[in-house]
Amino acid sequence: SAQRRVFVSPIVGSTGLNTKNVLALEHGLPLVTTALGADGLHVGAQGQASDQDHFPIAVADEPESFAKAVVAVYEDRGLWEARSVAAPGHVAAHFSRATQVRELGNILCAVVSKGEVAR
Repeated sequence: SAQRRVFVSPIVGSTGLNTKNVLALEHGLPLVTTALGADGLHVGAQGQASDQDHFPIAVADEPESFAKAVVAVYEDRGLWEARSVAAPGHVAAHFSRATQVRELGNILCAVVSKGEVAR
């Protein structure tokens, strides 16, 4: 079977989190997507961080910069390895069941502490 090296996701219209992007990351595929495709993926400032090579998601909206990002991660073995290793950890940190339960608990505690629970 062909080796998959990068998940290319040029999203131009979106209604929320693209689960295919999360699944690709979970399987160790570095992701190149647009700002819409990165919505909900916890990119934040890490997309601009100095250790950007170790962040598994590249975001580019212009066709030329998008294509360059795809080629860079595909051709540079070190960049691909760093992002491939980081991808499953990013998913585990933000989308695991434990993380979701903890975040839901935090939301519920905030609502209760504000007295916004319907009685």
